[in-house]
Amino acid sequence: MGKYEIAVRIVDLSKKEEIEEILKDVSIKYIWSEVYGNFLLFNDKEIDDYKKFLKSNGLEIEQIHSVFGGDYDFSSPEQNTRAIIVEATKISLIKLEEIKVKNFVIHCSAGVINKNEREERIKILMDSISRILPISEKTGIKIAIENSLYPETMIGTGEEIIRIIEEFNSPYLGVCFDTGHAHTIGKFKEEFIALKDKIFTFHLHDNDGERDLHLPPIQGTIDWKWFIKELKKSNYSGQLPIEIELPKYLKWSEVVSNMKKLVENDGEGEFLYGNRIIKII
Repeated sequence: MGKYEIAVRIVDLSKKEEIEEILKDVSIKYIWSEVYGNFLLFNDKEIDDYKKFLKSNGLEIEQIHSVFGGDYDFSSPEQNTRAIIVEATKISLIKLEEIKVKNFVIHCSAGVINKNEREERIKILMDSISRILPISEKTGIKIAIENSLYPETMIGTGEEIIRIIEEFNSPYLGVCFDTGHAHTIGKFKEEFIALKDKIFTFHLHDNDGERDLHLPPIQGTIDWKWFIKELKKSNYSGQLPIEIELPKYLKWSEVVSNMKKLVENDGEGEFLYGNRIIKII
C-alpha cells in the first residue's frame, strides 16, 4: 500500500475480545474507535496489560472519537455545560497518551444552531479549542475536526473548518474528512479539495448521496475513482480508517482487501462483496 495503511473500526476500544475476534479474520496494524468506553476507567495495571496486548498483536490506535451529542457540545453557550466536555477532553488526552493514540476527532457542535447565533457559537468553539489544544500539543495527540453532516444547522463546513484551523496555526489541529458526510450534503469534491491539505485522518464510508448509510466503500454512489486520484495528489500519507456498520454477509477481510485494491489500482477494477461483483472502469 506504500504510504497508506487501512485502519479498522472497533466498537469499544476497551474490549480486547472484540479486537481479537477481528484479528482472526484479517491482519491489520491500525485500529480506531468511536467509543473508548471503559478504557478511561482502567487502573495502572490494566493500562500496562492493555499496552502489552497492543504490542503483542502489533497494533496501534489511529484515532479516538470524542464524546458527541446532547450536552457534549464544544460550542455550547452554557458555560458550565461546556466546561464538562472541555475538561473531560483534557483528561482523556492525558489518559490516551499512555497508549499512544495518534488522533482525537471532534465535532464542532451538537444540536441545532440558528443562523443568527452561528458566529457567536464559532467563537465559543474556538475558546474550547484554545483550552484543549495545549494538552494536545503536550501529549502529541492531534485534534482532528470532522466535517459536518448537517451544515445548515451545525458548525463544520469546509470553509468554517479552514477558518478555525488557520486561527490557531498549530501542527496539532487539522481535519478528519468524512466521505459519507461530504457526499450526503452534495459537496464531496468541493469539500475534499478545500480541506485536503489539512487532513490528519479520515472516516471512509459510502452512501446513496441522501442518507448517512455507512456502507463499505464502492457500495454507494461516491466517485471513488476521482477520490483516490485526488488523494494521491495531496500531501496526505497515513492511515485510511474505514467507518462502516459491517453487514452480516461481509467480513472485515473482504472490506480491507477491497479498500487496498481500490487504492493500488487508482479506483479501478472488479471488487467482490459477498456474492456481488462491482466493476469500476
